[in-house]
Amino acid sequence: MADTDRLSGKASYWTFNGVVIPVTKQDVAYNRDFGKTTDSNDYAVAQDMLAHTQIPIAYQVEGSIEGRFRFTSAPSDLIAGAVTSLTQIPCVFGLNGSAVQGHGLVDLFNLKISVPVEDIVTYTADVKSWGAWTPNA
Repeated sequence: MADTDRLSGKASYWTFNGVVIPVTKQDVAYNRDFGKTTDSNDYAVAQDMLAHTQIPIAYQVEGSIEGRFRFTSAPSDLIAGAVTSLTQIPCVFGLNGSAVQGHGLVDLFNLKISVPVEDIVTYTADVKSWGAWTPNA
């Protein structure tokens, strides 16, 4: 009996040394940093106060992921990413087989791997985007 349903990531995955590692659950935040642009034009006379205005200046995609992979087909140096300076791992976050949130490079950290059961390993990890993120593609 095939177990592709147990490994399926609903179109979300990250790639490690050419091997696709499925993501079965994701909790992703799209965070933007803002710079204040408040000046005297933002003075509200009726309130006798300034109203803040801002402009987006930077962003980062970050969150947590969970998934499964086959122990026999995963790269043997997978854990190296958790204990070395490895960075810039390709990652795609999808909603289903056709809708993609976006893709880009990520730093993977706080990697936690379980003991294999029937050759299937489960994992959790945190990610932060590295560089530009391409939305909806």
